[in-house]
Amino acid sequence: MKIETNSLKEQISVVKNAITKTKTGKGSIVFVSGEAGLGKTYLAKNAMELCSLSENNIIGLSSESEVPIGKFNISNVMPLKPFAKIIEGLIHNKGVSAQKRFALNVGLTLLTAIPLAGEVFYAAKEISKDWREYKKDKSTETNNSSNEAVTNFYNTVCSYATKSPLLLVLEDMQWCDGQSVELIELFAQNIDTLPIVFVITFRSSEVTISNSALYRLVNSKDDNFVEVVLKPLEKLMLSSFITKYISSYIKNQAFEDYLYAHSFGVPGILAEYLVYFQKHSPFGAEGNLNINLDEDLLPISSQSIITKALEDLSEDEMNVLSCCAAEGRQFTAFIASNLLNTDILSCIRILKSIQRKSGIIKSIGSQSRYGIKTTVYEFTQAFYFKHFESLLEYEEYQALHGLIANILQEKFDTTKSQDLKDEIAPYLAAHSTESGDEETARKMIIEVAKYAQRIDSKELYNASMVKYVESSDETHSKRDLETEFNNKTGGIANGKVSEQDININNSNGISSDSPIDLIAESIKQEFLSIRQIFVKDYHNKNYKNVIESADEYYELHKMKLKLIEKVQLLTLIAKSYIEMNELSGAEEKLKEAALLIEGTKDFKSECFLLNTLANFYSAKGDNENALTTLKKAAQMSLKLPAELRLMTLTNIALILEKTDLNKAKVYFDASSKLTKSLAYSTFNEFLNRN
Repeated sequence: MKIETNSLKEQISVVKNAITKTKTGKGSIVFVSGEAGLGKTYLAKNAMELCSLSENNIIGLSSESEVPIGKFNISNVMPLKPFAKIIEGLIHNKGVSAQKRFALNVGLTLLTAIPLAGEVFYAAKEISKDWREYKKDKSTETNNSSNEAVTNFYNTVCSYATKSPLLLVLEDMQWCDGQSVELIELFAQNIDTLPIVFVITFRSSEVTISNSALYRLVNSKDDNFVEVVLKPLEKLMLSSFITKYISSYIKNQAFEDYLYAHSFGVPGILAEYLVYFQKHSPFGAEGNLNINLDEDLLPISSQSIITKALEDLSEDEMNVLSCCAAEGRQFTAFIASNLLNTDILSCIRILKSIQRKSGIIKSIGSQSRYGIKTTVYEFTQAFYFKHFESLLEYEEYQALHGLIANILQEKFDTTKSQDLKDEIAPYLAAHSTESGDEETARKMIIEVAKYAQRIDSKELYNASMVKYVESSDETHSKRDLETEFNNKTGGIANGKVSEQDININNSNGISSDSPIDLIAESIKQEFLSIRQIFVKDYHNKNYKNVIESADEYYELHKMKLKLIEKVQLLTLIAKSYIEMNELSGAEEKLKEAALLIEGTKDFKSECFLLNTLANFYSAKGDNENALTTLKKAAQMSLKLPAELRLMTLTNIALILEKTDLNKAKVYFDASSKLTKSLAYSTFNEFLNRN
């Protein structure tokens, strides 16, 4: 459901209704989309304030994805970072009584301070284990995630939700990592039985197929999702907005026309203008306008209104804020003191003074960063951060990022903790990139990729590979750089095809298509992400939605899709038609795929198509033709990757099972042996189900 509104009251009511639902044990996922200045953060703040109302009886926690450092999106190489902060907050939350904390046998060590992000993963693992032991009713558990960390985080949050309803606010999720998206998808599957409200904010313009893991989630058309689309204010709404800043305001049309013309109704910009006019009142004693709004001394743009708002700051204080902006929208006293070449106490005094004067920055308390406890500050508005970052000259920008990289490099080299190295590596990669040190950037990206291998995260590995290619010079081809990357990481972490990717082409329709060519030919991340949406719908038996969505995507993008991608989409549509017993629709798509393959000698695509064609014949009751087709595919698969052989053998077994159990057993046994060699445990359980 999508709600487009510029009314804060209406926006808040969506969150209130979601909180009310938690009293019946049901949760909600509320997306809040809009561009900078439209009020996403303001709405998130108001949502959190609802937690303080006793009648709501809900614990609220907030987190955010980190703003990119320069051109480097650091968040998508920091797995589950938004949720790590949420879990740390849950462990320490004073709203959860000591009795509740210990209810699930959570150890004392987990209630102490957590200095490193890595330790949150360990804590989640322990709590998840206790949760599984505590919950005897396994129907409430989920095994749909292929990633252990995702499952552990899911179980940890669920364990706290059984004690008190939760409101979890996740901001700036347009930059988040793929595993955080997978975790939200996991919650979405069971949200009707979990008293958890998610409020997830993002900038619509940033969420595109090519650069945001959130894209597939926002566009999945899940009935459990509500999207609140923030719109600019209308002229009629200005009077009430102005009175929040100028209490004695008497409606003045010329003044409102001026504000609207310069802000376009964007609340964030309007607020900055009104802060300016609080200090420089345009009205006389009787409320009449007593200045010429066309005079040059008035701010005429959002950039100049910021400059006017900063006029109380000295040039030195402006320079301090520019230096701080090099670290990011959130910055630490530890790094700031090093950049300013001063002691930590003097640095904090300077930052406190700026905070009191302007409200441009604020302290968000002591946090663990880079392996130490330090006070963290943040710019209160995104445009403040961008403004001060833009004040840096090119040489200043590079030098500051170089200094930060040097500080982090020293931390990285001297620590013996692998967890701390894992935490520092993405930051060091980002600042090295911005300072022009591509060699260090690539080394740190390799470190991130090795971490991805340790936690079995294909999405993080893929994101690291993209970063590696982006950070390299243009004298090497993309394919050569990807090969170099795989060699340096000691193996292709995403080279192992998942069980889900094999199974959708089995005759019983239990799983998904083979991405052998996706791996071999370095298929773009956007197709992998969008395909996952269609596969999930297929598993959930939303066959009509698969047909409509996959067909639309195919028609829009077929000019840039590779042959294997086209065949996968067409056969997935055909499989959905087969499941709906609409065989004419399936036949049409299979013919279209056959025409694409004709004369290409693309045996992987052809083998894939033959398996689907066999399913079509089997659905018509023509098992003889189905087996003939599969035998052709089997002969072809002898020279193809093992996953395609497994898919073909299994389909033969499933069709023979209908007519000759003895012969079927031979093929099931062969499939089982091949499955074990590929370590597909869940698929092996399916093969041995009888």
